[in-house]
Amino acid sequence: MERNPTDRPEQPGGGRGDHAAAESSQADEQRQVPAEVRAAYMESISNLAGSRYQSTGEMVEAVLRLLVGQLGMRSSHLAHVVPEDDRYEIVSSFNEAGGSEVPAGAQLELHKTYCSEISRLNEPEPLIVEDAQEDHRFASHPAPEAFPNIGSYLGVPVVMSDGSLYGTLCAVDPKPRHLSEYQASLPLVLARIVATAIERDEEIEERKRAEEELRRQLEFTGAVTSSLHSGLFALDLEGRITFANPAAERMLGWGGGELLDRNVDEVVYHARKWVGPGGPGVTGSLLDKVRSEDPVRVDDDAFVRRDGEEFTAAYSSAPLVEDGRVVGFVVSFQDITGRRRAEHAQRQLAAIVASSQDAIIGKTTDGVVTSWNRGAERLYGYSAEEAVGRHISFLLPKDYPDEVSEILKKIRRGEKVGSYETLRATKDGRLVTVSLTVSPVRDGSGEVAGASVIARDITERKKVEAEVVRALDAQRKANEKLERMNKIRSDFVSVVSHEFRTALTGIQGFSQMIKDENLSVEEVKEFASDINEDAKRLNRMINEMLDLDRMESGRMTLNMDQVDINALIEEAVRSAGLNAPGHQIRSQLDGSLPRFPGDRDKLVQVVSNLLSNAVKYSPEGGRISVSSRLEGGNVHLRVRDEGVGISPEALENLFQPYSRVESENTRYIKGTGLGLAISREIVGLHGGKIWAESVVGEGSTLHVSIPLYDATPDA
Repeated sequence: MERNPTDRPEQPGGGRGDHAAAESSQADEQRQVPAEVRAAYMESISNLAGSRYQSTGEMVEAVLRLLVGQLGMRSSHLAHVVPEDDRYEIVSSFNEAGGSEVPAGAQLELHKTYCSEISRLNEPEPLIVEDAQEDHRFASHPAPEAFPNIGSYLGVPVVMSDGSLYGTLCAVDPKPRHLSEYQASLPLVLARIVATAIERDEEIEERKRAEEELRRQLEFTGAVTSSLHSGLFALDLEGRITFANPAAERMLGWGGGELLDRNVDEVVYHARKWVGPGGPGVTGSLLDKVRSEDPVRVDDDAFVRRDGEEFTAAYSSAPLVEDGRVVGFVVSFQDITGRRRAEHAQRQLAAIVASSQDAIIGKTTDGVVTSWNRGAERLYGYSAEEAVGRHISFLLPKDYPDEVSEILKKIRRGEKVGSYETLRATKDGRLVTVSLTVSPVRDGSGEVAGASVIARDITERKKVEAEVVRALDAQRKANEKLERMNKIRSDFVSVVSHEFRTALTGIQGFSQMIKDENLSVEEVKEFASDINEDAKRLNRMINEMLDLDRMESGRMTLNMDQVDINALIEEAVRSAGLNAPGHQIRSQLDGSLPRFPGDRDKLVQVVSNLLSNAVKYSPEGGRISVSSRLEGGNVHLRVRDEGVGISPEALENLFQPYSRVESENTRYIKGTGLGLAISREIVGLHGGKIWAESVVGEGSTLHVSIPLYDATPDA
């Protein structure tokens, strides 16, 4: 229920008596308060105001006891209220019967308490509810419903010195009570005492917090100055050292506390026989240099350690100011001897990089060029101004794989890419072969911050290597050819000597018998026929060797004419049938085959060689089939036998000169092994090809394919 905070509430008990009667009753009751009770109250107030308690909590408990005792009500409470949050929290409670209906720490909804009315008051004044059930001002207030044990209530605000509301101090009784003006004024005095105590506690806590913060700051400052790698001095106006951190003592070689009260010039310049301002051997005084109201910085000076060793120092200073006056100076210094050496080494390294014949490039982990030496300018043709700031991929040749991304991934993982050979494009479009070494560059914390690339032009070296490889390959091929020639020669000697000796032995034997024996005419004719066969055999072997030699040396020529392939196949089949009457030779020819350009005699020789080979490796009475057909623009000739077959190993060398199928079943078969080699050369001269298929124990098939038109002989 809202009301004007400046309006004083109506006197309780409305409807049960007039105003004058109420005033008379209050006066009577006030007069009835015994003097000793008043005196005890005043003594309690004096004790409370004098803070004769160990803590504010004890004092608040005494206030609550006193309030209950003076008012004769059942319980009293100190609550902290936050109107904005509708929050009501019990800070402390007292009940004359022990315990409390609402214990300390309990939180309630503020609007369900009479204290919500107090929180609306702008001035400290009591709120009196003598009969909660009959007081027409709060007929619709939720407090009686929320707390049905409230019969009467007296509460006052606890207002801080800055006018802010802390909470409420109240007394409650389950019965309606009539309170005198004297009783109604008591909580206001006690609330002021409570507010003062709370403020005193807050001030104490604030001071404790400030002192703790100051202590932490001092500890932090001490820890910082002690852990600094830089030396730190505090000087008075005379240059005496009033503070020195451990780093200053360590760098100058002094023990703990030994630097205090010493003149700073005598400490840092002592080996120069410093004797004061303008002393011998010293140019200027450190104190003179820092004696300024403005910060000072010196980047290069020579300090001296206690043992006389000099080191390069850089220092800065700032004035110490108190109440607007300079009372001293703070000097921070570092030993930069190592840094100066590193800078010198860095300059030397930079000079080496700049003058290197190799291209040395710096780039970020994203591949952006950050540095570009003269070697890179010479190799790629781009100046540093043209290259720095561009992505390194601008050096990749057009349509070249993006290898840069993979290299950058490895660099970001901290991996090195070494001896990597690749192609790069120069400014004028030339391609150069380079050997790359790409290494991660780390910052001071060890993180990968970029990459360095060293590129060397190996174009000429690769050309030389290629020439060497070609020379070695040519040498290898020559060696292989020589090995083949040696093997051919060995095979030639072996085969020819055997075949020639066999034929000559027959000729010699038969002629000797004709010469020495008394033979009949029929016997002489028979031996003469054998001699003739051996002579023809010798002639055939000589012709085959001469043909192969002409073919391999490129001296053989073809007598080209229009050839009827079926006619020459039939001619070769008839001849083979006469020489091998024990074999069944069948032909199946494609009558639609047209004539085509070729050397008839050479092609007859090919077909005869294939048939002769089939006869030799087929058993007596075995079947041999010959076929021809048109396949696309080629004539396909096939000769199949049912002989012993050829192993895969022997099949690979079947068309090499002097190659023979060696097995237990074929060692008695005569021949030089030149027929198939000659056939391969003849077919090649016609622009065709020859090959074989075979299964051991089942037979073999020899194939010839020759183009019908525009056949171009091999050179």
